[in-house]
Amino acid sequence: MTAFMRVLAAVAGLAFSLNAAVAQDLTDDQIASADEFAINNTWFVLYHELGHMLIHQLGIPVLGREEDAVDNIATYALLQMKTEAADMALTDSTYGWVLADQQVEEFENADFYDEHSLDLQRAYAITCLMVGSDPEGFSQAADYMEMDPDRQQSCADDYAQVSSSIEALLSPFEGQGEPITVSYDDGGEEFGWAEQILRDSSVLEQTAEAISSRFALPKTITITATTCGEANAFYDLETESVTVCYEMISEYFDMIAEDMLLDDGSAPEADDLDDNS
Repeated sequence: MTAFMRVLAAVAGLAFSLNAAVAQDLTDDQIASADEFAINNTWFVLYHELGHMLIHQLGIPVLGREEDAVDNIATYALLQMKTEAADMALTDSTYGWVLADQQVEEFENADFYDEHSLDLQRAYAITCLMVGSDPEGFSQAADYMEMDPDRQQSCADDYAQVSSSIEALLSPFEGQGEPITVSYDDGGEEFGWAEQILRDSSVLEQTAEAISSRFALPKTITITATTCGEANAFYDLETESVTVCYEMISEYFDMIAEDMLLDDGSAPEADDLDDNS
């Protein structure tokens, strides 16, 4: 168990979700792992939304779908950290998209013309950049996703293109600018546990510092964790703010908790996917 998981385990007694019956059937270690999975997926989503913010604030040009572009920004940002925690966040976010895909019973036309790629496509895109950045370190992650060896090799070109493009577009804006502030609304009885594990992770604060210390943002940005009435996170162009919904954390918790209870060996372990750990 990582140090981060031990922190989460300390508040595991607070962990209940929209599907309270699911949480009641988990062991303390499973609850801690589910908490970590929820936070890691939230971390990726946060960088995704801040990618939208950077494009809007800095006037970054986008060729293709913006949603794909900010997925690339989020993946690249986490890869650049070169830490076990960041690598595991990418591993968990990949599996999060796999689980989301498994919940789709039938595709509709709208799924194919949506502004987002399909969930499974997003999982493969993240995996490709991972193995492209470090073929040896992330080979098990790509193998787990049953990615063809030839494609794994060509992912190095994908990563090189994404890396050079992001650096070329963002490097002119490096410098100290306006800060990114963080605030938490009360999660209440239903989502107090989500508020607590998000606070304890310091993901919002660490990410805010990482972005605001590198880029000369022209305006102050606010990240607010709150109850939204939906499982979501979003960047609002009008208010210059990023919102992270406690319901989204709960949904990620429920998703992996239900997968754990299937007990079919489908969920990946850290050692299965990340040779760097």
